[in-house]
Amino acid sequence: MKGHPGSIAKLVISPNGDKVAVSGVSDGVVSVWDLSRGTFLWAYVPPIEGMSRGTIVLDLSFTPDGQHLIYADGVQVVTRDALTGELAAGTDSLLKNAGRATFSRDHKFLALLSPITGPSQHAQLGGGRETARRKTILTVKSGDGIRQLDSFEDGSPGRSIEEIVFAPTGQHLAVLEQEIDPQFKSHRVLRIWPVKDIESSPAVFDASGLKSFSFSKDGQFIFASLTNGVVARITLLDNSIMKFTAETNPVSRTVTPNPDGTMLVAAGEDALLRVWKMDSEKVLCSIAVLSDGTWLAWSTDGRFDTNSLDKIDSFAWLMPDDPDRSLPAELYIRDYYSPKLVAALASGGDDALGSIRSIEQLNRARPRITNIRLIPEDDSQTIMAKVDVEGGTFEQAHNKGRQISGAYDL
Repeated sequence: MKGHPGSIAKLVISPNGDKVAVSGVSDGVVSVWDLSRGTFLWAYVPPIEGMSRGTIVLDLSFTPDGQHLIYADGVQVVTRDALTGELAAGTDSLLKNAGRATFSRDHKFLALLSPITGPSQHAQLGGGRETARRKTILTVKSGDGIRQLDSFEDGSPGRSIEEIVFAPTGQHLAVLEQEIDPQFKSHRVLRIWPVKDIESSPAVFDASGLKSFSFSKDGQFIFASLTNGVVARITLLDNSIMKFTAETNPVSRTVTPNPDGTMLVAAGEDALLRVWKMDSEKVLCSIAVLSDGTWLAWSTDGRFDTNSLDKIDSFAWLMPDDPDRSLPAELYIRDYYSPKLVAALASGGDDALGSIRSIEQLNRARPRITNIRLIPEDDSQTIMAKVDVEGGTFEQAHNKGRQISGAYDL
């Protein structure tokens, strides 16, 4: 789909899936396409004076019926006809001056960041000169009216908001902020606001190492990726934190639970997916996907599954005690190839697969195969393969001796 100038800040799809809308990073342009036909419908381009202000549309959303598109352009919250782009009548004056708008999934709640400048906010500068300082108000609008959750002054020292996310249920609002103390040192915090209980204070968590975060489907948990490679789960009922780790702990770009909330998946910056059971801190399995669609999944004890045994040599197979030498995948197939591995691990963990010897005990010597004969059986449904086998040898690393193979190691 073409027609949108510049970079994209936000992309949303209408509830019935027939339209897609995007907003620009810094030009304030909003564009809409018809997904069913792949055709460009309309775009709103702000006037020149709007562009000169650096208009940014950080969030936009379709209404539940898909008939209108709502967004904040730094001046107000705007509602437009999703099909034509015409400005809808009846813009709420209370939503004027909105710099950012974030919507709950059910569209019952709207969180607004509204920068305002007033005569009562002044910062004393050198030489006795005073200048007005902006003050940002965080409010939530719903059918019950407008509630102010928080307000703070921009600038240093002060606070600025990086991200606002509603829980799917609309019960909580997560706000990622950067705070600057009087010594001008900055640190990040994550505040979790109970949206409906305006009298309650937010739960506050140190977010100095936070990479990304998301809510669970039921809104009871927050899953976070940290820059030290740890994946964390915050239980909103008691604010407890559970940490999930892996052998290498790469930084995860995104973290998400499966639909029934029993497993957790993280997409790492090393291009691997890692899977945990929600009740265990130990990684269940890892998954790699090649550009041609070939995937390989493996557990911590060395078992693996793939959708193409013919292509698994694309991966490097290394032993923990000999990481500098890649071995052929055939060595592992008999003992460690486990079809439907991920499903088995998800249903019962390692115990569901039975015991297996340590992968370091695997005989790495490959037998030599000669004189291959294929003999059709009488039922015409079976072919017998006969081969001659000669023993092979393998010199282990670190002078650990020589391994010898035979027919058993085919």
